[in-house]
Amino acid sequence: MKLLDLPNEVIVTIIQQAANLSAEIKSALSPWPYPEYNYASLQPIALCCRQLYTLSLPLLWKDKVFILPGPDDLQRTTDASVTATDILATPARFHHVHLGEYVRSLHRQLSNSPVFDLHNSMSIAQQVTHLRALRIDFHPQTRMAHYGLCYFAQHCPHLNELYLSHCRDTFDDFRSLIDFRPPLSSLVLESCTLKQNTYIALFELYSTSLSRIKFDQVEMEEESRHLLWQRVTPFPSFRFSAEPMIRCSSLLTEFALTDLSLTTTQLQTLVLHAPFLQALSVMLHETAPSQACQALQAICSLTQIETLSIAFCESDTNGRRLPCPVPSMIWTFFATQFPQLHVLHIVSQHILVSTDFLPLLIQSSPFLSDVLIHHVGLVLDPCTSNSIEDNYFTECNQMISDLTSWPASQNEYVHTINELKVSGAAYFDHEMDQICLVKNFAFLLE
Repeated sequence: MKLLDLPNEVIVTIIQQAANLSAEIKSALSPWPYPEYNYASLQPIALCCRQLYTLSLPLLWKDKVFILPGPDDLQRTTDASVTATDILATPARFHHVHLGEYVRSLHRQLSNSPVFDLHNSMSIAQQVTHLRALRIDFHPQTRMAHYGLCYFAQHCPHLNELYLSHCRDTFDDFRSLIDFRPPLSSLVLESCTLKQNTYIALFELYSTSLSRIKFDQVEMEEESRHLLWQRVTPFPSFRFSAEPMIRCSSLLTEFALTDLSLTTTQLQTLVLHAPFLQALSVMLHETAPSQACQALQAICSLTQIETLSIAFCESDTNGRRLPCPVPSMIWTFFATQFPQLHVLHIVSQHILVSTDFLPLLIQSSPFLSDVLIHHVGLVLDPCTSNSIEDNYFTECNQMISDLTSWPASQNEYVHTINELKVSGAAYFDHEMDQICLVKNFAFLLE
C-alpha cells in the first residue's frame, strides 16, 4: 500500500508524531492556538521522500496570517506587490486546487489601518471555503459600513471557531451567523458590541454546540433605527446579562467572562449545565460570606478543571477589588479539590488562608505549574466552631500581612510586593498586594 492510500486520519497522526508537535497544554484561555505546524518541524519530514513531501506541503498553508499594511508600509509598496488574494488564488503544485483551499485557520490583522478592506474580505472568503477557524483583529476606529463578517459566514460552511476584536454590531454583522448558521463551537469576542436580540438568538442557536466562550469588554448595542444617524454618532452601548450564555450544554469546556461579574446563582447555573469545564475565568462580586462560600463550593465541583482564574471585583469600569469574604477553612477545602489543575490565578483585596493551604494545594494538584494569588492574609489559628460569617470576621482581626509568621518551607512561593517590584512585576497593585503566593507565572514577572 502506498502512503498516499492510507486514510486521512492515519496520515495526520503519522505527520504529527514525526513533527514532534509539543504535547504541552496551551493556555486554555489564550486567544489563538494557531499555527499548528511550522516550516522547521515539517522540513525534515518533507525531505524524506516525494510522497511525504506531497503530504507535508499543504500543511504549510493550513494556518495563514495576513496583515493589512499600515500607512507607512503603503508608501513603500510597489505596484508589483502580491496581495493575499493573489497568493490564495495560486494553483497548488501537486493537487488540482488553489492554495486557498488548503487553509484551515486564517488570522487577518487589520488593526494597522482604518481601511475597511471589504473587497479583499469578500475575495478571501470565497477562496478559503474549507476554513475552520477565523480570527480578525479590526482597527478600533468606528466604521461607517459593515465589517465583512457576512462573507465568511456565507462562503465558509465549515467555520467552527470565531475570534473577533473591535467589531461593532452597528450594521448587524453578527446577524449573518444566524442567517447562514456555520457550525460554531468556539466564540471569542474582545472589545466588541452585540445587538441585544442578536446576542440572545446566537446563544439560542449555538447553546448546544459551543465548547468555548470568551467575552472580554463586550457590550450590548441598541437596536438601530436610523442607520444614517449611526454613521455620524454610534448608538451608546450598555452592559449585558450573562443569563443566555450560562445555560449552555455539557459540551462547554472553556468559559471566560473577564469584565462582567456573576452572581452565585448564575455561577451555580453555569456549573450545573457545564460540569466538565476545563478552563474557567470569572469575576465574583459577592460580599456576603455565605454567598461567597456557595460560589466557591460550586467551583469545587469542577473536578476536570485545568485552568482557573477567579477575581473578586466590582463589575464596573474600574473593576475595584473586593475582599474574599470566606474564612480560611473554606480555602483549605478548596485546595484539595482539583486533581487536574495546571494554572491557578486568584485576585482579591485579601484572601484568608492557613499555613496548610499551600502544601495541600501542591500535594492535591500534582500537575500544578503556575500559581498567582494576591493579596494573601495568613491566619495562624483558623476558626471552625462558629458560623461562616463569625469565623470570617474573627479571622479578619487575626490576619497577618508580613513574612515573619510564614513557615520557612514555603518561602519559595511567598513574596512581598517589594520582592516582586525587584522582579519588575508591574502587574501587581503596589499598595494592595502586600503578600502574594507565586509559583512560576514567569510571563507576569518579566
